[in-house]
Amino acid sequence: EGRWNGRQIVSGEWIAEMLAPNSFAGRGLGYGYLWWTADLRAGEGARRFKASFMLGFGGNIVMIVPELDAVIVVQATNYGVRGDFAISRALVEEYVLPALIESEASGR
Repeated sequence: EGRWNGRQIVSGEWIAEMLAPNSFAGRGLGYGYLWWTADLRAGEGARRFKASFMLGFGGNIVMIVPELDAVIVVQATNYGVRGDFAISRALVEEYVLPALIESEASGR
């Protein structure tokens, strides 16, 4: 919510406005101010997580998953590859989120 080490860097109101979808691109994707939103699924019972993320060419992603208190960065080189975002999203849903869920469950 715009705080770092107890210090307010960016107003919480601006963070909320920036991440709120203003338009929708289909397939569950919303778009705010330079940030995309989607529900991700991972873990037993396909647990759902709300995520906000920036997308870059080739499948590069900077993603925030508030429920897991996580920032995830994917650096990819799928330039010109159809479905570059889908490839990176699958990586997050199949490997990164389950590892975070397991870490959360074990108290690490």
